[in-house]
Amino acid sequence: MVHLNQNHAVSVQRTAALMKDLFGLPESQATVLKAAMASAGILQATVEAIGQAAVSACVLHADEIGLRVARTLHWLHVLATDTLTWMGCHPKRGGEAFESLALLQQFKGVLVHDGWMPCKALQCQHALCNAHHLRELTYQPRRTDHRTPLRPVPLLLSCTPDPQRLPTKKRPAQAPTHKFGASSRCNAASGTPRRRAKSLS
Repeated sequence: MVHLNQNHAVSVQRTAALMKDLFGLPESQATVLKAAMASAGILQATVEAIGQAAVSACVLHADEIGLRVARTLHWLHVLATDTLTWMGCHPKRGGEAFESLALLQQFKGVLVHDGWMPCKALQCQHALCNAHHLRELTYQPRRTDHRTPLRPVPLLLSCTPDPQRLPTKKRPAQAPTHKFGASSRCNAASGTPRRRAKSLS
Protein backbone atom coordinates (compact mmCIF):
# COMPACT_ATOMS: atom_id res chain seq x y z
CA MET A 1 0.00 0.00 0.00
CA VAL A 2 2.70 2.46 1.01
CA HIS A 3 4.69 1.77 -2.15
CA LEU A 4 1.68 2.43 -4.38
CA ASN A 5 0.56 5.53 -2.52
CA GLN A 6 3.94 7.17 -1.89
CA ASN A 7 6.26 5.96 -4.66
CA HIS A 8 3.77 5.70 -7.53
CA ALA A 9 1.56 8.60 -6.37
CA VAL A 10 -1.61 6.50 -6.46
CA SER A 11 -4.32 8.31 -4.51
CA VAL A 12 -5.41 7.02 -1.11
CA GLN A 13 -8.84 6.14 -2.48
CA ARG A 14 -7.46 4.21 -5.45
CA THR A 15 -4.84 2.45 -3.32
CA ALA A 16 -7.57 1.14 -1.01
CA ALA A 17 -9.62 0.04 -4.03
CA LEU A 18 -6.61 -1.78 -5.54
CA MET A 19 -6.06 -3.71 -2.30
CA LYS A 20 -9.61 -5.02 -2.59
CA ASP A 21 -9.51 -5.69 -6.35
CA LEU A 22 -6.10 -7.37 -6.46
CA PHE A 23 -5.88 -9.12 -3.08
CA GLY A 24 -9.43 -9.26 -1.77
CA LEU A 25 -8.50 -7.04 1.18
CA PRO A 26 -11.19 -4.43 1.84
CA GLU A 27 -8.88 -1.78 3.31
CA SER A 28 -10.19 1.65 4.26
CA GLN A 29 -8.59 4.93 3.22
CA ALA A 30 -7.73 5.51 6.89
CA THR A 31 -5.72 2.28 6.89
CA VAL A 32 -3.70 3.45 3.88
CA LEU A 33 -2.93 6.75 5.64
CA LYS A 34 -2.02 4.97 8.86
CA ALA A 35 0.35 2.62 7.00
CA ALA A 36 2.10 5.58 5.37
CA MET A 37 2.53 7.36 8.69
CA ALA A 38 3.83 4.21 10.37
CA SER A 39 6.33 3.67 7.57
CA ALA A 40 7.53 7.26 7.86
CA GLY A 41 8.33 6.64 11.51
CA ILE A 42 10.15 3.40 10.76
CA LEU A 43 12.25 5.04 8.03
CA GLN A 44 13.04 8.26 9.90
CA ALA A 45 16.48 7.08 11.04
CA THR A 46 17.33 6.02 7.49
CA VAL A 47 16.23 9.38 6.08
CA GLU A 48 18.37 11.21 8.63
CA ALA A 49 21.39 9.02 7.81
CA ILE A 50 20.97 9.75 4.08
CA GLY A 51 20.80 13.49 4.79
CA GLN A 52 23.97 13.45 6.88
CA ALA A 53 25.80 11.40 4.28
CA ALA A 54 24.68 13.81 1.55
CA VAL A 55 26.00 16.93 3.31
CA SER A 56 29.29 15.12 3.98
CA ALA A 57 29.90 14.65 0.24
CA CYS A 58 32.42 16.64 -1.78
CA VAL A 59 29.78 17.83 -4.26
CA LEU A 60 26.06 18.16 -3.60
CA HIS A 61 23.19 19.06 -5.91
CA ALA A 62 20.30 21.09 -4.48
CA ASP A 63 16.95 21.94 -6.01
CA GLU A 64 13.33 22.38 -5.02
CA ILE A 65 9.95 22.02 -6.69
CA GLY A 66 6.47 23.12 -5.70
CA LEU A 67 3.76 20.64 -4.78
CA ARG A 68 0.37 20.70 -3.09
CA VAL A 69 -0.13 19.47 0.47
CA ALA A 70 -3.78 19.62 1.56
CA ARG A 71 -4.35 22.07 -1.33
CA THR A 72 -1.66 24.41 -0.01
CA LEU A 73 1.59 25.15 -1.84
CA HIS A 74 4.63 23.47 -0.26
CA TRP A 75 8.15 22.84 -1.53
CA LEU A 76 9.89 19.53 -2.01
CA HIS A 77 13.58 20.14 -1.26
CA VAL A 78 16.00 17.70 -2.87
CA LEU A 79 19.66 17.08 -2.07
CA ALA A 80 21.47 14.60 -4.27
CA THR A 81 24.87 13.07 -4.93
CA ASP A 82 25.81 10.43 -7.50
CA THR A 83 24.51 7.72 -5.14
CA LEU A 84 22.17 9.39 -2.63
CA THR A 85 18.93 11.34 -2.81
CA TRP A 86 17.38 13.07 0.20
CA MET A 87 13.98 14.78 0.05
CA GLY A 88 12.14 16.92 2.55
CA CYS A 89 8.88 18.84 2.35
CA HIS A 90 8.42 22.33 3.80
CA PRO A 91 5.87 25.16 3.40
CA LYS A 92 8.68 27.58 2.52
CA ARG A 93 11.23 27.56 -0.31
CA GLY A 94 14.18 29.62 0.93
CA GLY A 95 16.22 30.35 4.02
CA GLU A 96 13.45 29.53 6.49
CA ALA A 97 13.17 26.05 5.01
CA PHE A 98 16.96 25.62 5.03
CA GLU A 99 17.00 26.47 8.75
CA SER A 100 14.13 24.13 9.55
CA LEU A 101 15.45 21.18 7.55
CA ALA A 102 18.91 21.81 9.08
CA LEU A 103 21.13 20.22 6.46
CA LEU A 104 22.47 22.74 3.95
CA GLN A 105 24.04 24.93 6.63
CA GLN A 106 26.32 22.00 7.48
CA PHE A 107 27.59 21.59 3.93
CA LYS A 108 31.06 22.97 3.13
CA GLY A 109 31.82 21.39 -0.25
CA VAL A 110 30.71 22.41 -3.76
CA LEU A 111 26.97 23.06 -3.99
CA VAL A 112 25.50 22.78 -7.50
CA HIS A 113 22.32 24.82 -7.83
CA ASP A 114 20.34 27.13 -10.10
CA GLY A 115 21.80 30.40 -8.85
CA TRP A 116 18.86 31.26 -6.58
CA MET A 117 19.86 33.90 -4.00
CA PRO A 118 19.14 31.86 -0.81
CA CYS A 119 21.45 29.14 -2.18
CA LYS A 120 24.14 31.71 -2.98
CA ALA A 121 24.00 32.92 0.63
CA LEU A 122 25.06 29.54 1.99
CA GLN A 123 28.62 29.37 3.32
CA CYS A 124 30.12 26.87 0.90
CA GLN A 125 31.61 26.72 -2.58
CA HIS A 126 29.17 27.19 -5.45
CA ALA A 127 28.72 25.83 -8.96
CA LEU A 128 25.89 26.65 -11.34
CA CYS A 129 23.87 23.84 -12.88
CA ASN A 130 24.37 23.32 -16.63
CA ALA A 131 20.76 22.21 -16.99
CA HIS A 132 19.66 25.68 -15.91
CA HIS A 133 22.30 27.28 -18.16
CA LEU A 134 20.81 25.43 -21.13
CA ARG A 135 17.28 26.37 -20.14
CA GLU A 136 18.15 30.08 -19.99
CA LEU A 137 20.23 30.04 -23.17
CA THR A 138 17.44 28.41 -25.18
CA TYR A 139 14.77 30.65 -23.65
CA GLN A 140 16.40 33.97 -24.53
CA PRO A 141 16.17 33.60 -28.36
CA ARG A 142 12.44 32.88 -28.06
CA ARG A 143 11.99 36.03 -26.01
CA THR A 144 14.29 38.45 -27.84
CA ASP A 145 14.80 36.98 -31.35
CA HIS A 146 18.58 37.15 -30.79
CA ARG A 147 20.41 33.96 -31.76
CA THR A 148 23.68 34.77 -29.93
CA PRO A 149 22.72 32.98 -26.67
CA LEU A 150 22.46 29.70 -28.59
CA ARG A 151 26.17 29.67 -29.47
CA PRO A 152 27.40 28.11 -26.18
CA VAL A 153 24.77 25.36 -26.28
CA PRO A 154 26.73 22.85 -28.43
CA LEU A 155 29.78 23.38 -26.20
CA LEU A 156 27.80 22.66 -23.03
CA LEU A 157 26.22 19.59 -24.58
CA SER A 158 29.58 18.27 -25.73
CA CYS A 159 31.50 18.81 -22.47
CA THR A 160 30.54 15.42 -21.02
CA PRO A 161 28.43 13.25 -23.31
CA ASP A 162 25.90 10.98 -21.69
CA PRO A 163 27.74 7.66 -21.14
CA GLN A 164 24.57 5.76 -22.03
CA ARG A 165 24.77 7.18 -25.57
CA LEU A 166 28.35 6.08 -26.14
CA PRO A 167 29.21 2.80 -27.89
CA THR A 168 29.69 0.04 -25.33
CA LYS A 169 33.47 -0.16 -25.90
CA LYS A 170 33.88 3.55 -25.19
CA ARG A 171 31.85 3.66 -22.00
CA PRO A 172 33.84 4.17 -18.79
CA ALA A 173 33.80 1.31 -16.29
CA GLN A 174 31.91 3.48 -13.84
CA ALA A 175 30.01 6.46 -15.16
CA PRO A 176 27.84 8.04 -12.48
CA THR A 177 25.15 10.27 -13.92
CA HIS A 178 22.47 12.35 -12.29
CA LYS A 179 19.57 14.32 -13.57
CA PHE A 180 20.50 17.43 -11.60
CA GLY A 181 23.15 18.46 -14.09
CA ALA A 182 26.61 17.59 -12.75
CA SER A 183 28.82 14.68 -11.90
CA SER A 184 31.83 14.67 -9.64
CA ARG A 185 34.38 12.60 -7.80
CA CYS A 186 36.60 13.38 -4.84
CA ASN A 187 40.37 13.45 -5.14
CA ALA A 188 41.34 10.80 -2.62
CA ALA A 189 44.73 12.35 -1.97
CA SER A 190 43.70 15.95 -1.33
CA GLY A 191 40.01 15.62 -0.52
CA THR A 192 39.21 18.27 -3.12
CA PRO A 193 36.47 17.74 -5.68
CA ARG A 194 37.11 17.27 -9.36
CA ARG A 195 34.08 18.48 -11.31
CA ARG A 196 32.82 17.58 -14.74
CA ALA A 197 30.07 19.46 -16.49
CA LYS A 198 26.98 17.36 -17.10
CA SER A 199 23.98 18.48 -19.06
CA LEU A 200 20.42 17.41 -19.31
CA SER A 201 19.03 16.02 -22.54
